[in-house]
Amino acid sequence: MHRHVRAAHIRLGVLPAILAVALAAFTPAASHAQAKWLTYTNVRFAFAVDYPADLFPSYVESDNSDGATFNAAGEGVAFRAFGFWNNDHQRPRALLKERYEGKKLDYSAVKQDSFVASGRQQGRDGAAIFYDRCHFAGERVVCVNLVYPAADKKKWDAIVPRLTRSLRALAGGRQRAGLSRATLRQ
Repeated sequence: MHRHVRAAHIRLGVLPAILAVALAAFTPAASHAQAKWLTYTNVRFAFAVDYPADLFPSYVESDNSDGATFNAAGEGVAFRAFGFWNNDHQRPRALLKERYEGKKLDYSAVKQDSFVASGRQQGRDGAAIFYDRCHFAGERVVCVNLVYPAADKKKWDAIVPRLTRSLRALAGGRQRAGLSRATLRQ
């Protein structure tokens, strides 16, 4: 009988450690939401977006300075922030329809000056989720595009809202190509 009591005691003594490990497995999403975020600012199209520095440690500015491709720390993740001229003076609903014609969207919403769209696609490493947000600012359209593995949905659900809602048009635009910068944003 003493053996059973001792085994139960050992199991109960290990239980807090097991719970701590299990809890740690669920905290990365929350920790990324609280991690250090930087702000990418694009001079040519006058927009900014915040991003978690630990997940995107660097970025490459496009040759024509219309935006940047962020280098992800994880596999199967792609993040771009970019702008373009709305030469055809399209409204958000029309551009949404044009960009996603023939694709099945899981979610979309259109406002007077923006749209969001999300769905599933086949990524390099299997099933992936994409999330796009575009904001219309005069003659400019500024967008973020994020693609991540469907298997990591729970992690990214904590990050996507802050990242995409931080997209903002700044005063200016129609400037010649210039350098962009990353600055600390808490």
